[in-house]
Amino acid sequence: MEKYQIIIFKNKKKLRVLKSYKSEKRALDFFHNEIKSNQEIKFDVKFKNANNSNYEIGFLVKNHIDKFFFKKDEYGRQNKIQISVGDYILTKIENYKKEELIYDISNKKRIKFQTLIYQYLKKDNLKLVYQINNKLIIQIDNSFHFFSLKNEYDSRRLISCLSDYFKDHKRNDAIFIDDQSKLQKKYIYKLLKENNVDLRPFYRRFTTYGGN
Repeated sequence: MEKYQIIIFKNKKKLRVLKSYKSEKRALDFFHNEIKSNQEIKFDVKFKNANNSNYEIGFLVKNHIDKFFFKKDEYGRQNKIQISVGDYILTKIENYKKEELIYDISNKKRIKFQTLIYQYLKKDNLKLVYQINNKLIIQIDNSFHFFSLKNEYDSRRLISCLSDYFKDHKRNDAIFIDDQSKLQKKYIYKLLKENNVDLRPFYRRFTTYGGN
C-alpha cells in the first residue's frame, strides 16, 4: 500500500487522486514538478456549471496523525491546518490551475489556449480581438473566427490573458479591444450583420459545460 498520495481538491473537497507512491522522495519530486508545470497554464477554470471553482493540489501522508502545517489566511495570519482524507493526513497544499477549454464555434470543438494562439493568432497578419457577451471574436480583414466562453467574465478574462501573452512575447500584431459599452456592442452587431453573420447566437450571455 502506497504511503504518499497527491490529491486534487475542488472547493476544499477531494476531487481525485493524481498519484500514489511508496517513496517519499518520488512523491515530493512529482508534487513539486506538478506545481511548477502547472504554472505554465495561462487560462484556467474559474467556473463549473455556473458555480465558482477553486482547485488545489495536496500532499498527503498515511498514518501520521501528528502531521500538520500552517497556512496564511486572507489577513496574513498563520493558521494551523490538520486535515485527514481517510487514512491520510494533508501535509502540504498549493493552489492548482485546471486548464480551461475554449469552444471553437466554426469547428464545433473545444480547444486549449495554446491552440488558439498557434492556429488563429499567427504572426503573419494584423488581428482585431474583441468580445460581445460571452463570445470572443478574432477578425482578420473581413474574415472572422468565433469562440464561446462560459460567461462574460470568462470572455473578458480571455482577452486579458491573450493581451498579456502578446506583451510577454513582445508581439504587436494584434489589437485587443475590451470595450463593453452599448455603443461598442451596437457597432459589433452592425459589423457582423454587414458580413452576413447570423446574430442570434451572439445575444446569448452565458454557456455552461459539465465536468469536474
